[in-house]
Amino acid sequence: MPVIRGLVEVQDGRVTDPRIRSLAALLDRLERAHPDFVSLVSEVAEVPTGGYRFAMLPGAEAEVVLLPEEDPVGALDRVALALGQIEDRAVARADARFMGQVVLTRAEGR
Repeated sequence: MPVIRGLVEVQDGRVTDPRIRSLAALLDRLERAHPDFVSLVSEVAEVPTGGYRFAMLPGAEAEVVLLPEEDPVGALDRVALALGQIEDRAVARADARFMGQVVLTRAEGR
């Protein structure tokens, strides 16, 4: 189960913080669409400039995946397509927060 980063407010045994609840709901949607991806997520957090940051476990195709708030499932589809089209598997970051494109950053020394 991925770690959800952020301050967690709990009342009567339930998480009350809407942002944390939103991250949990996002993980649930991604789990249904891309269970293999979620099984490799170590940690998820909101990005201060917008979107979500997924730190990945070793063995994932990228060390970090960034998805937008708008249609993160569709953006993850684009990430999977982009990663499947490259020969060099040394990807530090896959950023799909840009409309219709994915920016891959090469990992140095990997």
